[in-house]
Formats: sequence, structure tokens, C-alpha cells
Amino acid sequence: MTSYINAIYYPPLGRVNDDGTLGLLDKHADTEREVDGEKGCLAALAKLKLQKPNLKTLLSVGGGSGSANFPIFAATSTGRENFARTSREFIDRFSLDGIDGTSYPPKQSTLKQKP
Repeated sequence: MTSYINAIYYPPLGRVNDDGTLGLLDKHADTEREVDGEKGCLAALAKLKLQKPNLKTLLSVGGGSGSANFPIFAATSTGRENFARTSREFIDRFSLDGIDGTSYPPKQSTLKQKP
């Protein structure tokens, strides 16, 4: 069945903190619960990638309710650096190919508009 799948977007990891760091929304499911003989869904995904080296795996961050902090951390160089650094840490730790970051504009802008 996986021969028809060429990419997996792991569901929103969840939390991007105000300082730009990434955090797990469901630590138990992501890194602790036994899945396919591995500890956590992310480890099971890494195992699948070893079996299917051409499979692309991306970590989804943000989305509808998970992107509220994007304007906050993106407004500072430290926030952007934290986001890039912790994204890289997740990519390396779980053998991912990248990050799928989706930011939806907030209903009311938290940033001042230029006249």
C-alpha cells in the first residue's frame, strides 16, 4: 500500500511558542506511545522512512489554530532564529525531510499597520 504514497505530512506538531521555539502538542503520542514496535509516532515514521528511502516526510506546523503566534515570533530576529533552530532540531531528531509551515492571518492583526 505504501508504494502509492510519496509524501507524508505529519499532523500539526502543534505549538509554536511566542519565542519561536517548537513544542509537542501530544508528547505521549509523538514520542512515548508504542507504535509499530517504536517509541512514539515520530520514531515509527522514521522507521518507515528507512524502509522507503524515497518517501518524503514533513512536519506540519501551524495551521488554523496553531498559527496565532506566527506574527509574534516572526516580528523579531530572535524569534525567527529560534524557529529555524528548533525546526532543524526536529528534522534531525526524527529524520524528517523538512517543515510544512502554514500561517493563517490572525483575525485582528497583532502588528501595527503602516499608514
